[in-house]
Order: sequence, then structure tokens, then C-alpha cells
Amino acid sequence: TLAENEERFRTLVDAVPDLIFRFAPDGTIVDYKGAEGGTYVPPEVFLNKKYDEVLPPHVAALTKEAFEKAAGGEKTQTFQYQLPSDEGGMEIFEARIIVNETGEAVGLIRDVTERERLLAETRSRAEQEAMINAISQKIQATTSVEDALQVAIRELGDSLGANKTSIRLGVDAAQR
Repeated sequence: TLAENEERFRTLVDAVPDLIFRFAPDGTIVDYKGAEGGTYVPPEVFLNKKYDEVLPPHVAALTKEAFEKAAGGEKTQTFQYQLPSDEGGMEIFEARIIVNETGEAVGLIRDVTERERLLAETRSRAEQEAMINAISQKIQATTSVEDALQVAIRELGDSLGANKTSIRLGVDAAQR
């Protein structure tokens, strides 16, 4: 029955951890569900208002662009935006706007701050490993200890942005 289908649909929507908006063709928010574990926003803040009335200007501009692209045939649009966090940093959100043939749309918003932080950390580690491998290969290509030390000094200095680098060899007086 229709009531059972509606109940199944509500159960599905409630299981999704994202913030979900449903838009009329003119951009009016006709339904929404808060993100699981996120800040609760009363329905009157969003319902029966256009997205550009309730979203921060930069997010409203991205949403408008997504609606325009969807009207041009690209029915699913995804974009990211940032908002200040309560802790003083920035949170990163990913929004996906899906528009059907009648112009009605659904917006799914997910906090991807942690995912993006981990991705940046992984990229940084990969860059460091690539740099270390390149320096190691240059050192291995040398034919003497002196050449290896000169390559190590030059490459480490370059990678650290140092004007001057040096290596001091010797035995510490305490070790004699």
C-alpha cells in the first residue's frame, strides 16, 4: 500500500546519516532531515524557504550552479564547501544535488572533514616518501663516500629549503 511504501521510504531516509533536503522546482525547501549526530535545526528554519534565503551565500551560489547544470541535463551535481566549525577551524562538506525530470531535487550533505584531512595527510606522506626515494637513488648512484655525502647535503638542503647545509664528521670528545 501507499502508506507502507511511505513508511519504508521514511525508514530508509532516517537510516542515511546525511543532511537531506527536498526541493521544489523553484528551489523551495519542502522537506528536510537533519544529519545524524549533527546539530539539530528546527524545521521552520528551512521549510518553505528558498535555498538562497537559508544557506550561506557561497553555498547558495554553488547550489544555484548545481541546479543550473542539472537543468542543462547533468542531473546529478556534486560539490564541496567549507564552513567555520565551533572549534574555530573549518569543516568541509560534500553536497550532492539530484534533480528529476520535473525539476524537483534532493540534496544530500555530508561532513567530509575527517576524510579530507586523512587524504591530505596521505598525500603529504606519499610526497615525503617520493622525495626520500629520489634522494636515496641519487646517493646510491654515487661512487664514493664523499660524493654520497655531497649529494645527501645538497638534496636535503634543497628539500628543506635551507640556504646552507653542512655535515660535521668526527668523534665526540666524550666518546674517546
